[in-house]
Formats: sequence, structure tokens, C-alpha cells
Amino acid sequence: MPKLRLAISIFALLVSASDLFAQPVAKKVRMGIQLTNIGFLPFHVAYHKGFYREQGIDLEIIFMATQAVNAAFVRGDIDYSAAGNGIIQTVVRGTAAKILACAVERPLQSLIVRKEIRRAADLKGKKIAGSTPGGTATLMADLGLKHLGLDPVRDVSVLALRDNRLGALESGIADAALLGVPENILALDKGYQELLFLGDVVTFP
Repeated sequence: MPKLRLAISIFALLVSASDLFAQPVAKKVRMGIQLTNIGFLPFHVAYHKGFYREQGIDLEIIFMATQAVNAAFVRGDIDYSAAGNGIIQTVVRGTAAKILACAVERPLQSLIVRKEIRRAADLKGKKIAGSTPGGTATLMADLGLKHLGLDPVRDVSVLALRDNRLGALESGIADAALLGVPENILALDKGYQELLFLGDVVTFP
């Protein structure tokens, strides 16, 4: 009988030890990101380095357009959104959400202009490719123009474009464009001019 009790005790100890060292089940988390953008690099580095899994998170990154990210987040289809600007607008309208972090300290966008535009005054009466109303590129265009001493409403026309702002510049639809990495670098390689790097004048919260 004592031997039986000893065997049962050892078995119980072994079971407890196996439970102790068992890996917890990772929590499934879905995050929406707007396509590819250098500003989201920290999320991707953390994913491929396994940092999320180390914290018990099984992260699924879903690539969507900004509007789709916002809609999916509000519906509860995704848990987190990297579409900071769009989500800020929904929070202002009453959505129960919080901003946890900004991936970059400064915008990685440039005001790129056609070759004949040499100074800010040359932009008067011209068309600038921005994003949708309230979108990041449009907000950056407004801040950049004010920094250059121009009125975003009276002095220029900011075009609302969802994407392909470099294409608008190349086709002549726009005289200038707010471009992020890598499009601003590609534009410089093609001979366009950088009138202003927004990272020099704007910081994120």
C-alpha cells in the first residue's frame, strides 16, 4: 500500500511539472494594415522576429485599404488597426477605441514638385496630389504649405486621390504631390525636386 501511494505521488508530481512547463496557447489577434508602407516596418520586424509570439500573441496581419481597415475595426472584425489617422476620426465620432502607440516619430513624406518649380512661390495656382479629405497626405500637405507661407485653400488646389499620387505627378494631373517612402525616392531619381521633407517640420504625438 505505501508503494502504491508513493507511485501515485510521483505520478502527480510529474503531471504537475508537465503542466508547469507546457506552452500556453497563443491568443489570436488580427491587425489591419494599409498595404505596404515603410512606416509599418516596426510591426513587420516584430512579427518576423517572433516578438509577438514571445508575448503569447498569434498575430494575423491583414492588408487592406484605409477605408476597409476603418470599417472592419468599427465592426469588430479586427482587433487592432494601423490606420492611425482614420481611426482618430472614428474615435472623435464616438468609437470606443484607444491609440496605443505611433510606429514612427515623424512623417516619412516629402512634398515633391515638378522640375520647373524651384521655390514655394512657384506653387501658387498649382495642383497638389493629396489623399482623401482628412487623410494623412492631405493633412501633411496643409501643414507643409502653411510652413512654406502658402494658404492650402486660396493659393493651391489639393486634389483628393486615394492612391497613385506619383502617377498623377508624372501624367501632369498634379504639379506636386505628397509622397512617402519609397515613392519620394523614386521621384527624385526621375528628376523631380523635393521642396520640403515633412519630417523636418512635423512630429507625431
